[in-house]
Amino acid sequence: MNERIIKLALAAGLLNCVDNETPRHYFVHADIEMEDIEKFARLMISECAYALVDNELYSRHVGHALREHFGVE
Repeated sequence: MNERIIKLALAAGLLNCVDNETPRHYFVHADIEMEDIEKFARLMISECAYALVDNELYSRHVGHALREHFGVE
């Protein structure tokens, strides 16, 4: 899995990891709530919009439109 996606899933509370293992082993948190899934979706949308806004090939409007479409600030 992409390292950035792992970081977002950890931040949203969807994943746990075993810190003392190399490489780290990630597993899905047993008590996932709908709010955790929504938080992950917001983080993913924000990350995509941020990438679009910072990419000179795309207009800043695309990133803002993506956030607006999904209701993410």
